[in-house]
Amino acid sequence: MKTGMLSVLMLTALLCASMAQASGIYRWVDEQGVVHFSDEPGGPAAEQITVNPMVLPMVPENARGRTGATTGAAGGQLVMYSAEWCGYCTRARNYFRRNNIPFVEKDIEKSTQARREHEAAGGRGVPLLVRGDARMSGFSEERFESWYRR
Repeated sequence: MKTGMLSVLMLTALLCASMAQASGIYRWVDEQGVVHFSDEPGGPAAEQITVNPMVLPMVPENARGRTGATTGAAGGQLVMYSAEWCGYCTRARNYFRRNNIPFVEKDIEKSTQARREHEAAGGRGVPLLVRGDARMSGFSEERFESWYRR
């Protein structure tokens, strides 16, 4: 998905934020991998989400690909499973932003789907970093650099 389309999608989600509190917003991914948002569930995989109009996801201007993220040396999108209270998650998030490392963050306490994915990946704590088939539990800059550059 191009960055421009992602921006339009985020703007649409923000404009719908007031409706989200009254009726709810649902998110799901179809068979082609396209992410959809609606005020009605789009099937059994749809999950109800909370839209916070004060928080926008970080998408770097130079991002590429359907997901709006670039890939690292070994390929694959970086996903961080996190929790709001997690200090190591905050450190990782800040490090990624400082170093222009594109990532997708999934809060396992706010999203049932994220919790399921975390468990399926063998997660026992947060942060859990996933890129392709590679996994890293916890966060330190040194360990991350070694793991990410492989």
